[in-house]
Amino acid sequence: MKKITVILSFLLLLALAFTACKKGDEAFIIDGITISNGLYAYYKSEAKKQSENEEEIENTAIQNCKEYAVLKNFMKENNISVRTYFKRRTAEDTEYKWGMFSDYYKSAGVAKKDVNQAVLHEYEKKELLHYYYGSDGINPVSQQALKEEFVDLYVGFKAISGSLTKVNNMGETVDMTEDEIEQVKKQFYSMASEINNASATIDEINVRYNEAQGLIVTNDLPIILAKENDPMYDKEFFSKVMDIPHGFARVVISDSSIYVILREKIATTDEDAFFEYSSEVLESMKMKAVENKLKKLTEKSTVEQ
Repeated sequence: MKKITVILSFLLLLALAFTACKKGDEAFIIDGITISNGLYAYYKSEAKKQSENEEEIENTAIQNCKEYAVLKNFMKENNISVRTYFKRRTAEDTEYKWGMFSDYYKSAGVAKKDVNQAVLHEYEKKELLHYYYGSDGINPVSQQALKEEFVDLYVGFKAISGSLTKVNNMGETVDMTEDEIEQVKKQFYSMASEINNASATIDEINVRYNEAQGLIVTNDLPIILAKENDPMYDKEFFSKVMDIPHGFARVVISDSSIYVILREKIATTDEDAFFEYSSEVLESMKMKAVENKLKKLTEKSTVEQ
């Protein structure tokens, strides 16, 4: 009997310890959804990037936890599921974040599963976006409106590029002389004029320009899409390209490079590009509205600490 009592007491203590661990992992219960300490810590660590004020950090983290919970409940109540594509993106983004910042997350008390939950939440917001505003949504945004936004957000262009530098006898890259720069400018302005006068297409001119340098071109120039704050192009370059009327070519000089830029009518001449970016365009137009809807839902949420 004594042995049995000891064993039962040990099992009871083990069960209590396990229960304590499980409860200890709960930071909040919001409308029936458990928010783990790790997920709460993740949102606190993100909030610290925006503020050093402890009260603001706390409030932002709790607000994000509320949004996480109300969206989970809303999706369940309305039978909204996360499509396979977004699940795959969630896994990829989680692996990237954990690979880059795992030491930082661990020091903040954040596990990989917490990062995964937070990343999935962002893709669940995209599902909510399509639920309301997608082509089959409650209030679908028209294709015309999307195309207009696409044109406002992105600039599409073809470009022939040249350099205003050269390699000297020592193998060093140096600036061209003023006379050499003027010759290059004259050549590029002439190419732009040919395009605008319909004497030749930009692709034909590109072939000719490269052949003169001993290079063989087998494909037409691609249409490049860029938007403001694109890391590939500085703000001045983007502004200059945006100033070019659709269908016209101009010479653009940026740092030590020179370009003949032909601005394309991307919404009509490049349907593939439009459909590729349509989700991003919809997000630009309506994600703020989705976040406002979630914010209203959080105002009614109940938090148990």
